[in-house]
Amino acid sequence: MKKDFINSPFHTIPTGNEDLSEVNVIIEIPKGSMIKYEYEKDYGVIKVDRYLYQYTPFFYDYGLIPQTWMSGDDDPLDAIVLTNVSSFPGILIAVRPIGVVCIDDSGERDDKVISVPVKDPRWSSVKSYKDVPAHMLEELKFFLEHYSALQPNKVIKVKSFKDVPEAIALIKEGIDTYKKKFK
Repeated sequence: MKKDFINSPFHTIPTGNEDLSEVNVIIEIPKGSMIKYEYEKDYGVIKVDRYLYQYTPFFYDYGLIPQTWMSGDDDPLDAIVLTNVSSFPGILIAVRPIGVVCIDDSGERDDKVISVPVKDPRWSSVKSYKDVPAHMLEELKFFLEHYSALQPNKVIKVKSFKDVPEAIALIKEGIDTYKKKFK
Protein backbone atom coordinates (compact mmCIF):
# COMPACT_ATOMS: atom_id res chain seq x y z
CA MET A 1 0.00 0.00 0.00
CA LYS A 2 1.37 3.42 -0.95
CA LYS A 3 1.42 5.91 1.88
CA ASP A 4 -0.15 9.31 1.18
CA PHE A 5 1.55 12.05 3.19
CA ILE A 6 -0.65 14.78 1.72
CA ASN A 7 -3.54 14.15 4.09
CA SER A 8 -1.50 13.58 7.24
CA PRO A 9 -1.72 16.55 9.64
CA PHE A 10 1.86 15.79 10.72
CA HIS A 11 3.02 16.79 7.25
CA THR A 12 0.58 19.67 6.66
CA ILE A 13 0.28 21.57 9.96
CA PRO A 14 3.01 24.21 10.26
CA THR A 15 5.58 23.83 13.01
CA GLY A 16 4.90 27.25 14.47
CA ASN A 17 5.47 30.95 14.01
CA GLU A 18 8.63 32.29 12.38
CA ASP A 19 10.69 32.78 15.54
CA LEU A 20 9.30 29.57 17.12
CA SER A 21 8.13 31.45 20.21
CA GLU A 22 4.87 29.60 19.56
CA VAL A 23 4.69 26.10 18.10
CA ASN A 24 1.95 23.63 17.32
CA VAL A 25 1.65 20.33 19.15
CA ILE A 26 -0.54 17.40 18.16
CA ILE A 27 -1.54 15.81 21.46
CA GLU A 28 -0.95 12.07 21.62
CA ILE A 29 -1.39 11.39 25.33
CA PRO A 30 -3.71 13.41 27.57
CA LYS A 31 -2.92 14.19 31.17
CA GLY A 32 -4.10 11.32 33.40
CA SER A 33 -3.81 8.61 30.75
CA MET A 34 -2.48 5.14 31.47
CA ILE A 35 -2.31 4.38 27.75
CA LYS A 36 0.67 5.44 25.64
CA TYR A 37 -0.83 6.62 22.41
CA GLU A 38 1.28 7.50 19.37
CA TYR A 39 0.43 9.53 16.34
CA GLU A 40 0.64 7.38 13.20
CA LYS A 41 2.39 9.95 11.01
CA ASP A 42 1.76 8.23 7.68
CA TYR A 43 -2.00 7.95 8.10
CA GLY A 44 -2.86 10.85 10.39
CA VAL A 45 -4.47 8.85 13.21
CA ILE A 46 -3.76 8.17 16.87
CA LYS A 47 -2.99 4.54 17.71
CA VAL A 48 -2.43 2.68 20.96
CA ASP A 49 1.28 2.02 21.35
CA ARG A 50 0.98 0.20 24.67
CA TYR A 51 -0.69 0.18 28.04
CA LEU A 52 1.63 1.37 30.78
CA TYR A 53 3.21 -1.46 32.76
CA GLN A 54 2.47 0.13 36.13
CA TYR A 55 0.08 2.60 37.69
CA THR A 56 1.80 5.82 36.72
CA PRO A 57 -0.55 8.11 34.79
CA PHE A 58 0.85 10.96 32.73
CA PHE A 59 0.58 14.19 34.71
CA TYR A 60 0.87 16.43 31.65
CA ASP A 61 -0.32 16.38 28.05
CA TYR A 62 2.21 14.88 25.67
CA GLY A 63 2.53 15.15 21.93
CA LEU A 64 4.64 15.88 18.90
CA ILE A 65 5.64 18.99 17.01
CA PRO A 66 4.56 18.72 13.35
CA GLN A 67 7.12 18.78 10.56
CA THR A 68 10.01 17.91 12.90
CA TRP A 69 12.15 14.78 13.04
CA MET A 70 14.89 13.71 15.44
CA SER A 71 17.71 11.49 14.26
CA GLY A 72 18.38 10.15 17.79
CA ASP A 73 15.12 8.25 18.14
CA ASP A 74 14.04 8.46 14.47
CA ASP A 75 10.73 10.05 15.40
CA PRO A 76 9.10 13.51 15.55
CA LEU A 77 10.23 15.90 18.26
CA ASP A 78 8.27 15.26 21.48
CA ALA A 79 6.62 18.01 23.50
CA ILE A 80 5.50 17.98 27.10
CA VAL A 81 2.62 20.40 27.66
CA LEU A 82 2.25 21.45 31.29
CA THR A 83 -1.45 22.01 31.89
CA ASN A 84 -4.01 22.09 34.66
CA VAL A 85 -6.62 20.10 32.69
CA SER A 86 -6.33 17.19 30.29
CA SER A 87 -7.15 17.43 26.62
CA PHE A 88 -7.61 14.37 24.41
CA PRO A 89 -5.63 12.57 21.69
CA GLY A 90 -5.49 14.18 18.28
CA ILE A 91 -6.15 17.80 19.16
CA LEU A 92 -3.92 20.64 18.03
CA ILE A 93 -2.70 23.08 20.66
CA ALA A 94 -0.54 26.20 20.35
CA VAL A 95 2.20 26.21 22.99
CA ARG A 96 5.08 28.36 24.14
CA PRO A 97 8.37 26.46 24.48
CA ILE A 98 9.87 27.10 27.93
CA GLY A 99 12.75 24.63 27.96
CA VAL A 100 14.06 21.17 27.22
CA VAL A 101 14.38 18.05 29.30
CA CYS A 102 17.45 16.14 28.05
CA ILE A 103 16.92 12.39 28.24
CA ASP A 104 18.90 9.23 27.66
CA ASP A 105 16.38 6.54 26.73
CA SER A 106 18.18 3.19 26.88
CA GLY A 107 21.30 4.72 25.30
CA GLU A 108 19.39 6.84 22.79
CA ARG A 109 18.98 10.63 22.87
CA ASP A 110 15.29 11.48 23.36
CA ASP A 111 15.13 15.16 24.38
CA LYS A 112 11.69 16.72 24.81
CA VAL A 113 10.51 20.31 24.56
CA ILE A 114 8.78 21.53 27.72
CA SER A 115 5.92 23.90 26.91
CA VAL A 116 2.82 25.63 28.22
CA PRO A 117 -0.47 26.39 26.44
CA VAL A 118 -0.47 29.83 24.82
CA LYS A 119 -4.16 30.43 25.51
CA ASP A 120 -4.25 29.38 29.17
CA PRO A 121 -3.91 32.43 31.45
CA ARG A 122 -2.76 30.19 34.32
CA TRP A 123 0.54 29.72 32.49
CA SER A 124 0.92 33.24 31.03
CA SER A 125 3.71 34.26 33.43
CA VAL A 126 5.75 31.09 32.73
CA LYS A 127 8.41 32.04 30.18
CA SER A 128 11.17 29.58 31.17
CA TYR A 129 11.33 26.16 32.82
CA LYS A 130 12.92 28.07 35.73
CA ASP A 131 9.50 29.70 36.33
CA VAL A 132 7.96 26.26 36.95
CA PRO A 133 7.85 25.29 40.64
CA ALA A 134 10.94 23.25 41.53
CA HIS A 135 8.82 20.42 42.93
CA MET A 136 6.94 20.10 39.62
CA LEU A 137 10.27 19.71 37.79
CA GLU A 138 11.26 17.02 40.30
CA GLU A 139 7.93 15.27 39.64
CA LEU A 140 8.58 15.49 35.90
CA LYS A 141 12.04 13.99 36.30
CA PHE A 142 10.72 11.23 38.58
CA PHE A 143 7.86 10.41 36.23
CA LEU A 144 10.09 10.21 33.15
CA GLU A 145 12.61 7.98 34.91
CA HIS A 146 9.98 5.64 36.37
CA TYR A 147 6.86 5.43 34.18
CA SER A 148 8.37 2.63 32.12
CA ALA A 149 10.40 0.97 34.90
CA LEU A 150 8.55 -2.35 34.57
CA GLN A 151 8.93 -2.40 30.80
CA PRO A 152 11.64 -4.88 29.78
CA ASN A 153 14.97 -3.44 28.62
CA LYS A 154 13.89 0.16 29.21
CA VAL A 155 16.09 2.54 31.22
CA ILE A 156 15.38 6.27 31.08
CA LYS A 157 17.70 8.83 32.66
CA VAL A 158 17.01 12.56 32.81
CA LYS A 159 20.35 14.25 32.26
CA SER A 160 19.43 17.93 32.57
CA PHE A 161 17.01 20.74 31.94
CA LYS A 162 17.84 23.52 29.49
CA ASP A 163 16.24 26.88 28.79
CA VAL A 164 14.32 28.51 25.93
CA PRO A 165 17.27 29.14 23.54
CA GLU A 166 18.09 25.42 23.66
CA ALA A 167 14.41 24.58 23.06
CA ILE A 168 14.35 26.80 19.97
CA ALA A 169 17.63 25.25 18.76
CA LEU A 170 16.20 21.75 19.29
CA ILE A 171 13.06 22.64 17.30
CA LYS A 172 15.22 24.07 14.49
CA GLU A 173 17.27 20.87 14.49
CA GLY A 174 14.03 18.90 14.21
CA ILE A 175 12.84 21.06 11.30
CA ASP A 176 16.15 20.66 9.46
CA THR A 177 16.15 16.87 9.92
CA TYR A 178 12.51 16.71 8.79
CA LYS A 179 13.33 18.62 5.59
CA LYS A 180 16.21 16.28 4.80
CA LYS A 181 14.05 13.21 5.42
CA PHE A 182 10.76 14.20 3.78
CA LYS A 183 11.32 17.06 1.32
